[in-house]
Amino acid sequence: MKTIKFMMTCAVVMLVSIWVSCVDKDPLPDPTVALTELATDATSITVKVDPAHAMECYVAYNVKGAGELDVATIMANGVQVSATEPTEYKIDSLAPQTTYIIYAAVRAENKSAVSSIELTTAEDNSTPAEGEFKVSFDVESASVNVTVVPQDATKPYFYYIMEKTTYEETYMGNAALAAQSDINIIINEYLDFVGGTPADALSEMLLTGESTSYFPVKGNRQYICYVCYASPQDGTVIGDVEIYEFAGPEVAPSANTFTIEVLSTTFRSIEYAIIPSNDDQYSYSLISKEQYEQQSVEEYIANMIYMNGLFMPATSGYYSSLEEYLMADTEYVLIVFGYQAGVCTTEPTIQTIRTNPQGDASQCQFEINIQALNRYQIGYDIVPSDNNVVYYYDVCYGNATADELKSMLDAAIDEQVSMGWLSNRAEYFSIWASFGMVNDATLVSPDEKGFKVYAVAIDSKTGDYGGDFYFSDVCYMPEFTASDITVGCNINQYFDGAQLAEAIPMFYAGWGEEFVFFTPEFTFENGEPVAYYYQVYQYDPAYEDYETYNEDWAIPALLQMGYPYPGMELYMPWGVSGYLMCVAMDAEGNFSKLYRQKIEFDREAATPAEQHPYYSADIQYTPAKKAAAKENNQRTKISTLKR
Repeated sequence: MKTIKFMMTCAVVMLVSIWVSCVDKDPLPDPTVALTELATDATSITVKVDPAHAMECYVAYNVKGAGELDVATIMANGVQVSATEPTEYKIDSLAPQTTYIIYAAVRAENKSAVSSIELTTAEDNSTPAEGEFKVSFDVESASVNVTVVPQDATKPYFYYIMEKTTYEETYMGNAALAAQSDINIIINEYLDFVGGTPADALSEMLLTGESTSYFPVKGNRQYICYVCYASPQDGTVIGDVEIYEFAGPEVAPSANTFTIEVLSTTFRSIEYAIIPSNDDQYSYSLISKEQYEQQSVEEYIANMIYMNGLFMPATSGYYSSLEEYLMADTEYVLIVFGYQAGVCTTEPTIQTIRTNPQGDASQCQFEINIQALNRYQIGYDIVPSDNNVVYYYDVCYGNATADELKSMLDAAIDEQVSMGWLSNRAEYFSIWASFGMVNDATLVSPDEKGFKVYAVAIDSKTGDYGGDFYFSDVCYMPEFTASDITVGCNINQYFDGAQLAEAIPMFYAGWGEEFVFFTPEFTFENGEPVAYYYQVYQYDPAYEDYETYNEDWAIPALLQMGYPYPGMELYMPWGVSGYLMCVAMDAEGNFSKLYRQKIEFDREAATPAEQHPYYSADIQYTPAKKAAAKENNQRTKISTLKR
């Protein structure tokens, strides 16, 4: 019993001892930080940062009025300094006579604190020092041309334009941070577009020597241009970042007023005219009444300008527009407002327009006119009596009947529905039916039975035929004579794709190094053609005698798939024979004799890549230039011509 009492006494003593120990231990003090001004001049501020009881300490700053910074923002974007001893922290590259708020944030375990001090830089009375760059701005109506001349024409550099408010809010006025961030963004965009390494991107992106570039800008906005030398190896800023400010174009309110005239309406379209009172620029938008009622007009215009940016369409003077593929029997709202350089310059003018209900398909009649355009093409007009009815039309042989056409069309629709391509007849006609007047043309093969065009109104809800089939008169293809025009061709240069890919990678890398590229130059004698069509096809040994090719299938193939304009760059694999075909047409619709030339290329005779029109040592890579190059440097691979 004594032993048990003794053990209980010891336990009580230990518990009391532990409790006393816990009570005596002081809790951790809260972290604090103090900021003290040490020096201020026109372009810099120096403060003393004095943290206490902290594990981390960060400093950041912002222009007064650009928004307050919280602990999380300071910790994420600020500069880390010592958390255990005072630090003198200097902020450079500031604007003279500008008020800044300097922040310091500390953290210890799950506790944090922030302090701030408001300081204003002094007036700049010094003589401006000669910068590393000379920058000039030529501001136009909605753009600025920026010219940069570096002192050292051998060092790569980078410059960028941004709105001043964006620069102040996003980068807290830190030009070096802004420059580095934008270099990183453009590098990543380059890599997403073409791949490679950051060094590859920078080697194409950075500039040397004098440069002039176009930037879009908005009216009544302040902009900055920062320019700096940068390393092509790692994309870091080298030296000081120079900042230049300029204003966008001045945009004044416009006295323009607008009259809206509704020219026509159908169940699927609205045609209207906008008549302004002067020649100032304006923009417009047609939206459904439901969309219009979801926000105020001012909010809609602001959002539209924001979404479309500087590429929002603007016009001036009288303007008419036909808006199609609308909903039947639905109200739409047309909004017109003055617009210049990203700024709304007038009060909006608003008019509600309603589309028509759908018409009665059973009552619709058609007027159809057809004529031969040349030996292989017919053109035709279809005019319905009711523009609020959808209808289907096509070309058929002259002796085809309505019952035959119905049977053929029904079979085609049923097959597509059974295969799951379409859900019902109405869906088929929602894709292929038309409305309103149609002016069209199509290729046909000369046939003694002739051709005619038919049209039938459709019930758009069910896809059923809504009335009778209407036919044009039968058109017989007349006897066209051969044109006196003769076609010649010269291929005086051709290029090895492997050499082009190495010499001009921005245009040819990835296009296929095993190809030969060439541009045929055509000549014409005994008259000038109103049009000509050409293509290169893979050589087929079955048709070795080119002079026996059937023109009645070769010429329509050229009309449908050939190229009707000069300067196309074509390509084909090395070691594959091809044949080049071309036909010219005169003003009477007569075709020349088909030009045929077998083509084979020898690598050893290829023209050096340096003689290619796109070769230039001055070409700088940008995604925009690559897109433009693809558009301007169109190519087509050889195909196989079949009967």
